[in-house]
Amino acid sequence: MIKREFWNRKSTALFIVIGLGILVGVLLYDLTIPVDTPQSPPDETGKLTDHQTYLVFLPDALEPGKKYPLVFALSPSADASSMISAWAPAATKHSWIVAASKEFHNGLAFDPSLKQLEAELNDVESNYPIDTTRVIFTGFSGGGMGSHAFAKFYPDRVQAIVVNTGMMEATFMTDDYPEWKTAVFLASPTDFRYMEMKRDQSFLEQHHWKTYWIEFDGGHRIAPATVYEQAADSLNENL
Repeated sequence: MIKREFWNRKSTALFIVIGLGILVGVLLYDLTIPVDTPQSPPDETGKLTDHQTYLVFLPDALEPGKKYPLVFALSPSADASSMISAWAPAATKHSWIVAASKEFHNGLAFDPSLKQLEAELNDVESNYPIDTTRVIFTGFSGGGMGSHAFAKFYPDRVQAIVVNTGMMEATFMTDDYPEWKTAVFLASPTDFRYMEMKRDQSFLEQHHWKTYWIEFDGGHRIAPATVYEQAADSLNENL
């Protein structure tokens, strides 16, 4: 009887330890992979088209025969819809086209992922009235890092970037970094990437980039659509 009670207590304790271990593991996993904040879908002022590996939002007000700036958006979890939703009001206001990758996400090797983005960009520019001299790469968290990467390795394809609570990979910071472009930083004071974004802004300014710094509350998340409108207003002066 005593041995059985001891075994029951030991088994119960073991299950509790295992359960706590699983819970801690899940929490740590959630902290390492940012989750996009759900946004409202684009309204009736534009058309959303699915191209298998990317989405495109086309504002209704575009005129035939004209070319327009392109915003190409990246998510850390391949959530193209959230990025389209964040940008749709600004795109409607400024008559910009928005594309968002359904393939890019955290954990991919940069070389193949950037080649995939180049292929998607080529496809968008071939099928829509894009002004190829006015392409903006943008992203949330790891998508912001991807935007920094694309601007570094494909500088002829990017005029500006908008980084939402994301950092630059330190190995990108080389003396031959591309110059004379524009960057908008969407930063939250309570975000764990805040100081790294300050570092990145300083680095880009040393390479003659024009930078804008816009803050919002809420920590590590997609900024509100109104903040993206502020970013677009700033960029509109330089496109």
